[in-house]
Amino acid sequence: NDFRGDPSSALLEVLDPEQNNSFYDNYLELEYDLSKVLFIATANNLQNIQPALRDRLEIIDLSGYAIEEKVEIAKKHLLPKQKDAHGLAKVNFNISDKVLEKLIENYTRESGVRELDRQLASIMRYEAKEFAIKGKVKRTVTSKDIE
Repeated sequence: NDFRGDPSSALLEVLDPEQNNSFYDNYLELEYDLSKVLFIATANNLQNIQPALRDRLEIIDLSGYAIEEKVEIAKKHLLPKQKDAHGLAKVNFNISDKVLEKLIENYTRESGVRELDRQLASIMRYEAKEFAIKGKVKRTVTSKDIE
């Protein structure tokens, strides 16, 4: 087998109950019994999964985050991460829940938060530039700032 092969081929093998009790890892050169392993896989688009592989999976469709949940994720995780990544961790400025909601509703079209993270990174780059040029940032990012 070619080590650069299609990952779905390897998944087909490990998910096959007829074969997975003696799966051989070519890289580690070890054999594994995978018959009792619970595999969990995620996908953004089911259509991109090979039909033979999709037949071996139990598909559980999960709904995306609600706007309120995205706001909380942004405040607790994404904003601190982006502020830190852009050298603004110690700079005091605020993005209100209303502004975050507007950003989510008008500039992201997703069930998750990847694009929201990208949009926040863009705002942080702007704020970092302002801080570098002027030595300060606005205390509050407003709806007009994100338009």
